[in-house]
Amino acid sequence: MPIDREATLRAAEKLLRQGKLDAAIAEYVRLAAAQPRDWASVNALGDLYVRAGQIDRAVTQFVRVAEQLAREGAYAKAAAVYRKILRLSPLDPRATRGLAALMEKESAAQSGQPVPAAWSPDPDAKVKASRAAQDAGDVPRACALLIEAANLYAAANRPWDAIAAVAEASSVDPANSTYRQRLIRMLIQQGEIVQARYVARDVAELLIVADAYETLGRNADALDIRAEAASFDLNNLGLRHRVLTELTTQGQTDRARAMARSASELLLVAEALTREGRANDAIEAIAAAVDVAPANATIRRQLVQAALAAGDLERARKAARGASDLLAVAEALERCGDGAGARQLRADALRREPDDVALRRTLAREYYAAGEIEQVRWLLTPETAGEDPELLRLMAYLEFTAGRGDEGRRALETLARASGSHADEIARLGEQLAAEGHVDGAFACADVAADRAIAAGDWKRAAAGLEAFVARAPRHVPALMKLVDVCVDGGLNGMLQTAQVQLVDAYLAAGRPAEARIIAEDLVQRAPWRRDHVDRCRRALAMAGEPFPDRRIADMLSADGPVALEDV
Repeated sequence: MPIDREATLRAAEKLLRQGKLDAAIAEYVRLAAAQPRDWASVNALGDLYVRAGQIDRAVTQFVRVAEQLAREGAYAKAAAVYRKILRLSPLDPRATRGLAALMEKESAAQSGQPVPAAWSPDPDAKVKASRAAQDAGDVPRACALLIEAANLYAAANRPWDAIAAVAEASSVDPANSTYRQRLIRMLIQQGEIVQARYVARDVAELLIVADAYETLGRNADALDIRAEAASFDLNNLGLRHRVLTELTTQGQTDRARAMARSASELLLVAEALTREGRANDAIEAIAAAVDVAPANATIRRQLVQAALAAGDLERARKAARGASDLLAVAEALERCGDGAGARQLRADALRREPDDVALRRTLAREYYAAGEIEQVRWLLTPETAGEDPELLRLMAYLEFTAGRGDEGRRALETLARASGSHADEIARLGEQLAAEGHVDGAFACADVAADRAIAAGDWKRAAAGLEAFVARAPRHVPALMKLVDVCVDGGLNGMLQTAQVQLVDAYLAAGRPAEARIIAEDLVQRAPWRRDHVDRCRRALAMAGEPFPDRRIADMLSADGPVALEDV
């Protein structure tokens, strides 16, 4: 089915207005394929290729247009198209040959001579024509003629004439690096490497010369030129890395340090300085890399490690940010005897890694050993303590001394359940708490220990632990109540009466005569011949408000009625 040219052009125009350059090109490609002699469309396609940066494809389209114009005898238009091509691709041979052929035809036509069927190029004539074009201000034409002349000179084995033609083209269009690069290569081929170096201006040109020096075995000269090229283009990371590597390999480390800018470059230099045994200079280079990339944890860690290796703890301490770095510095400080500094850095590391339970445990032990109890309080939690006997004991101590009895007891119970026997730890903690006046905490230790002994069926051990506590706190009612319960439940009758006596005394001392009376009456009934029992019962009754305590005792002891007290 034939393509609709107008519809296709409208579609392409719409796509261009929408900014869809690739889609517009596709429309023109379809049109050019369907109507290959639609030269306006072919030319437009070439323009679109230029806009898209596809110069080779653009030139192909323009050459088709120029050749067609030449065949039609429109020499001026064809020449204009060839010049357009040369502006895009100055060394394109199709354009240079085509333009030269047109000039020959125009010259023959103006002189009245017939246009030759075959073109016989004369490089000297082209140079002369080029100068005429230069005089006329036609730079593209002048350069194209000179390049064509250079090609012809080279083909005729006249290298210096070829060099002169390319050099002239470069001087006519000094911004054209393609001419200079060709000139540089031609000079190098003729052994004029110094002159080639003089011509080189940009990075690509300098690298051509450097490669030539390297081919000749003049590596130092090659390195100097590459270093100069690297200084022109700070973004050419590959070149800069190569230069720095060569400088450090050849022992020019100071020169490399002066050149280094990025973090990776500074680290490369630091490695070389380290190999040379210049530790302090290496550290300075790494520090500079940290300044360039302060958020790079890997580089910062490298600085910390280098500073530690050199014994520069202050620098390592200032550089450390991450938890692992802080811990490494902390270990170094500890080895040097600075325990406080080590603990501070470990605390900083824990703030960065708050879920590090092992670190929290270590730090808690260290603060406790140093007597910094307030620091320990924020570190110890049930999760931190886990089933570690030492930490559980410490946690219980801190909770009891802070007045948090329930939390302290939970820590004790966890300690009691932990694998192995920890009765001694609990007993020592009870003794410590009692000695420091934390009686309730001390009782909790005795109570938990008693429960564990009872669970194991060892009633005597349970009672013995409570007796030891009561010996230190003889008026502690909860402990005496527990002791009485243990004696009753364990069948420890020999210990029971003593415990009851102590409990009555404790109740009376606490102003609790009602509870004291019950136990005292039981004691009297069980041992009425004990005058001390009777005295305690009398005091309990009197404190409880009994108006006739002696009569009450006598009635309690006589099954048949009142008994004279003196008979008791």
